[in-house]
Amino acid sequence: MQRILVVAPEPFYEDRGTPIALRHLVRALGELGFGVDILTFPVGRELSLPHVRYFRTPNPLGFKSIPIGFSLRKLFLDAFLARELLRRLAHGRYAGVHAVEEAAYFAVPLCRRAGVPVLYDMQSSIPEQLENHSLLGKSGMQRLERWIERWVVRRADLTVCSKGLGIKVATLAPEAAYEEWDYPSDVHDADAEEVAALRRELKIAPEMRVVTYCGNFEPYQGVPLVLRAIPIVARDIPDAIFVFVGAKDEAQRLQWERELDPAIRDRVRLVVRQPRERIPIYLALARVLVSPRIQGGNLPLKVFDYMASGRPIVATDIHTHRALLDDDTALLVQPEAEAIGKGILELLQNPVYAERLAAAARSAARGQGQWSEFVASVKGIFGRLLARRPGGVLTGEAIRSVSVVIPVRDSESSIGSLVREIKAQVPNPIRCDVWVVDDGSTDETARRAEEAGATVLRRERAERGNPAAARNLAASRASGDVLVFLDADCEPHPRWLEEIVAAHRRGERLVGGALDLPPGLPFWARVDYYAGWYHVHSARRAGYVPNHPPGNLSVRRALWRESQGFLETGPAAYAHEELGWQAELQQSGHRLFFEPRAAVDHRNRPGFGNLLARNYRWGYSAVESKASSGAARWSWVYRYPRALVFLAFPLVLAQTVYILGCWARARKWEAIVLAPGILAGRLAYGAGLAVGTSRWLARGQSGGPGERPRWE
Repeated sequence: MQRILVVAPEPFYEDRGTPIALRHLVRALGELGFGVDILTFPVGRELSLPHVRYFRTPNPLGFKSIPIGFSLRKLFLDAFLARELLRRLAHGRYAGVHAVEEAAYFAVPLCRRAGVPVLYDMQSSIPEQLENHSLLGKSGMQRLERWIERWVVRRADLTVCSKGLGIKVATLAPEAAYEEWDYPSDVHDADAEEVAALRRELKIAPEMRVVTYCGNFEPYQGVPLVLRAIPIVARDIPDAIFVFVGAKDEAQRLQWERELDPAIRDRVRLVVRQPRERIPIYLALARVLVSPRIQGGNLPLKVFDYMASGRPIVATDIHTHRALLDDDTALLVQPEAEAIGKGILELLQNPVYAERLAAAARSAARGQGQWSEFVASVKGIFGRLLARRPGGVLTGEAIRSVSVVIPVRDSESSIGSLVREIKAQVPNPIRCDVWVVDDGSTDETARRAEEAGATVLRRERAERGNPAAARNLAASRASGDVLVFLDADCEPHPRWLEEIVAAHRRGERLVGGALDLPPGLPFWARVDYYAGWYHVHSARRAGYVPNHPPGNLSVRRALWRESQGFLETGPAAYAHEELGWQAELQQSGHRLFFEPRAAVDHRNRPGFGNLLARNYRWGYSAVESKASSGAARWSWVYRYPRALVFLAFPLVLAQTVYILGCWARARKWEAIVLAPGILAGRLAYGAGLAVGTSRWLARGQSGGPGERPRWE
């Protein structure tokens, strides 16, 4: 049995938002056959669930409760949680780690070191939660907090966020893998006698109409707005009663009661937090449910319960609520007391409209809040997470056939062996066809490819030298479920094709593989390799990236046919032909996944002249390609093309240091020895950048079709 470690900086279990969400998750994981270890705070009760073990942090100060939100008490226990996580990773064999909220801040680096995939469960945005803190809400602290949040999102293997936070995650890190939770509601229809008993307990007469709020009393929930709305409702409906369920304890309830305006005190019932199983009774008591939230990007879990209860909802019209509610399922109003009061009045006075909203909300809840659907979504999420490591769970789309596309010119000595190696790697029962595009060869390249079993397409010698056009030609003819683009100077590692297929089976639509350094390359070819492939080698971790070179790249054929393909016009066609196409796909919501296990050796060409020519070529079209597409890691640099004309050479020094840092992090020390050669290549890049950017600006940011620099 595979075990998942859930790291929860919460009092688990208590009947409040995040612990309720975790209860759903743990139960679903159990139904899927996983064992679950819960590492959590020393507060809360243990649920009796199969295959679940609890590990709690020490409690040297004897805490009895943990408040919602940031506190020194929670920060103190988080330190113990990090220590215990390190111990669990050392002694337990976990298939994956599920880190909730701030636990991901220390779980991500510790799990990466241990080689365990980690999921960041972003129940809320921590910088948003701290905006009103006297110290942590200051601008400098907020910038630091947002940087940390972005760092965690980028380095987690997968982020799963509350409904409504997906836009924030995509803004923080466009290349990050993320999904949004769709929690089920376990609200059941309450017994009429239970509701009547609750009315008697709260001293609410049968004819009185009840407006109910469920949730905590933290400032971001907007409870004071509802209190200020009560007089507006009471003027027209004297028998309206407002019930607020969720005070953390009796002391908080009494404090709020003392602070009530005497004019509304007899219309308000304040209730401490209730066990989960009693919430349906409070919802059934209501004629109208209200969610007055004013802050926070994460959707409150109570909204799922509200919708399933069959009661009409008044909610503030903010992005958080719009993530699930719309004008057909709730009355959405401005986050102001007067607007909330008028909204409540409208639903109490117009029962036909109220019933229509309630019925639509309940229907929507039943359509998307089924337990079976939630279990299926958890299966998919953890399938994606665990598949990041060898032996992980695979989920996703069936792959029946693969087409490998290879543009080639004058490679008679190697093309035959390359085709045979590809065919030898085809995993059963996959069918594979290899398409070789002879790009104007003067030798026996085409014949050798055909003898090895490839389908050969020939381009005239007058058209040669445009690999983008060659790839597009073959891709338009190929019929495989997956199109794999491979350079002719590559040598696949064992299981290269199998890893590509596995990534697509997991549901990835666009996959780039690693380009590694083969043994025995001449000196300048090795320098050329280190100068160019510092982001795409197999020592880098798997994850989503903004772009990837076309030499080891694959895409679902159906997705390819929806796109423009590689850019065939110069100068981008000869250096950055993939960027516009990849940007197009990512702007439509398709992310590019880097799979380091799908590796090939890349035989860079030898010669000092080739090093300079290739780097000049890349620099020449860099601004034109990256400014328009945005598909670049240093994308902000290319937003200022006029400045780049003058800063091209100073930028070269920064790039060289960055490249050497990337190789040092990968422990490839030969790159450090070859630093002078890499610098020479980047100087050529800087020259191309200055010349190409000047040409582009002089032409009014229009390059002219077919134009290319003279590097050959």
